[in-house]
Amino acid sequence: MKYDMMSSSIIEGILSRRKKLRNKVAVAMINVVVIDHNNQRDRHYLTRGALLKPRSSPWRKLLSDGDASTSFLDLTGMTYAAFKELVVILYPPTVGVVRGRPPMFTNEDKVGLYLMFVGSTMVYKHLCTIFGVVPKTCSDAIKETMLLVVRKLRRHPDAEVKFPDTEEKCMFFANLIRRREPSITNCIGFLDGVSFHACCSSDEYEQNAHYSGYHCDTMCNNVFLFAPTGIVIGSSINYYGSWGDSAVCDPIKRKFKRKAPGFSCAVDQGFPRSGEMEGVFIGPISTKKRKTLHPIIRKETLKLHNTYVSLRQSSEWGMRALQGTFPRLKSRLCSDSHRRGDIIESIVLLHNFRTNKVGFNQIQTVFNPHYQQYINIEGYDRIQRYYADVDSVE
Repeated sequence: MKYDMMSSSIIEGILSRRKKLRNKVAVAMINVVVIDHNNQRDRHYLTRGALLKPRSSPWRKLLSDGDASTSFLDLTGMTYAAFKELVVILYPPTVGVVRGRPPMFTNEDKVGLYLMFVGSTMVYKHLCTIFGVVPKTCSDAIKETMLLVVRKLRRHPDAEVKFPDTEEKCMFFANLIRRREPSITNCIGFLDGVSFHACCSSDEYEQNAHYSGYHCDTMCNNVFLFAPTGIVIGSSINYYGSWGDSAVCDPIKRKFKRKAPGFSCAVDQGFPRSGEMEGVFIGPISTKKRKTLHPIIRKETLKLHNTYVSLRQSSEWGMRALQGTFPRLKSRLCSDSHRRGDIIESIVLLHNFRTNKVGFNQIQTVFNPHYQQYINIEGYDRIQRYYADVDSVE
């Protein structure tokens, strides 16, 4: 009898200890769940039900009823006619009967989406709201259209970046500049460099190469050669941020030696202008050299200096045309070097296409012969007036 009572008490003790252990485990699990829930951020994903359908989206309203001269041009950078032509170039119409249900997201929508992507700094969720598509569709359409722009506009006569390979083409550009600056007879363009912000790379060596000590940030350096017609005729894009303009422009230097001997382009003091590049890269005189000029040649040299400064302004207009029309270049570009290069190249091609089809390019306006006729009639030049007093340059 005593043995039975002892055994039952032992069993009850064991059961009570197990119950306490289970309670402790349950409390611990509840604490883990609560802590994990509190550490998680609230995320909001765009779903199909949260968006308008593409056919009812704000973009379709703009496409069908927008003002071609203001709203559509401001948001896409293209007129209706240029936009329609770009769609046909990227997505040629199919021949024959197309079976099946027509897609909700059309080719026009894809081109419009990419134009708004490069023409703004909006993130995907804002573009999805405007076009009525989920983020996956938005991302796929941007990648698809970007590759088509690079592949099809790269050889298109209205968009290609082509260095003048004949003397006749070089003389055409040189004559446009000579109409405005008679003392410059062989200049065919304006060269300048620009750095774009880039995301940090996970690769240690690539990250170190893209870090710019001047900007104290991760950058990618580029050099563009603008013609007096406003288009880009030479480019060196997506180079390391630690490289200077003199190193990045090496492909353009070789093109001048091989395809345009005897011609030059206007540059700033960041490019080499001595040695083999003397007379090829022309630009303003340094402050130190201006102070040591002999009185006999001072006036003529400063006059030439002012002419170079005036020509150098054209490259700034070109940079403004690129970054002003396509603000995506002002945002931080992706760390993937190949995709970043495609984005920059596509923007340059679209810039050339827009310049030829739409206009609104300051370089094109200033070096247009009609602008020179306006100056002669009115007697006023809003650019050259800043460089009229050569003796004021010190």
